[in-house]
Amino acid sequence: MDNSVVLEYQKYIYGIAKKFEGYKSKEDLYQAGFMGLVMALRNYKKELDSKFSTYAYKYIYGEMCKLAREDKLIRLSRNVIKLKTSIENAKSFLQQKLNREPTMLELSNFLEMSISDIEEVLKINTTYQSIDGPIKDDSKELNLYDVIPCKSLDMETLVALKEALSKIDDTSRDILNYSMNMTESEIAKMYNTNQVNISRTLKKIKQNIRTNMQ
Repeated sequence: MDNSVVLEYQKYIYGIAKKFEGYKSKEDLYQAGFMGLVMALRNYKKELDSKFSTYAYKYIYGEMCKLAREDKLIRLSRNVIKLKTSIENAKSFLQQKLNREPTMLELSNFLEMSISDIEEVLKINTTYQSIDGPIKDDSKELNLYDVIPCKSLDMETLVALKEALSKIDDTSRDILNYSMNMTESEIAKMYNTNQVNISRTLKKIKQNIRTNMQ
């Protein structure tokens, strides 16, 4: 990448990184932002009806989001594994002591955890591996984490969201996918329509997803 471009957008990238308050490694965020800038430069076409800075924002912010999500998933995985191991060890110990399978209440008392918390850990363990997979296993696949914000969501909500996304039609899935890296005006040109119609379509898609999650 031309050094002049790096210098020109350095403050811009740093400004976007400030949105991630409390993230442990600002340097990693900056690097992710520069990767996003490279991707934007490769894909930007001057004839597009948008400024480069506006176009690049989604790439820069998107790469930072991806980094933050992956870091969160790694930490979540470690915590789940640790809790799951504790539960399995407790079950094994109580089974030997009682000469039978322990009840959830007995596990709860032994671990000093609520039954609901134990059940939640076990449920997360069974859904975690598949939650980051594609919504559809074909050319129109859409990754769950590509369509949610960086804010924290509990695993139950993520499962419900993935199921809701799997129910939308192919065209809606495509438009939602395009909206991650393109402006509404750019999408409108692809479908020979106008920005207002695409904006309304996206609102309907998101409303359908919310309805399917209920």
